[in-house]
Amino acid sequence: MRLELGYEPEGLVERAGDALNMVDRQARADLDKFNEFIESRGLETGAWRGDVPGAVGSGGGVGDLAG
Repeated sequence: MRLELGYEPEGLVERAGDALNMVDRQARADLDKFNEFIESRGLETGAWRGDVPGAVGSGGGVGDLAG
């Protein structure tokens, strides 16, 4: 798993958190929780039927990207 997260710490508290690597640890913990949630579901719901603006094949339903 890979996540690139960019930010500029502002103020003393954010710079201190950055020095202690707090953002990295929080992001990793949140991704681990999300991964555990997704994997605990067992099966896909298939519920989302939206479009991704600008995506190849955007503008239709399920199967548009299957080619």
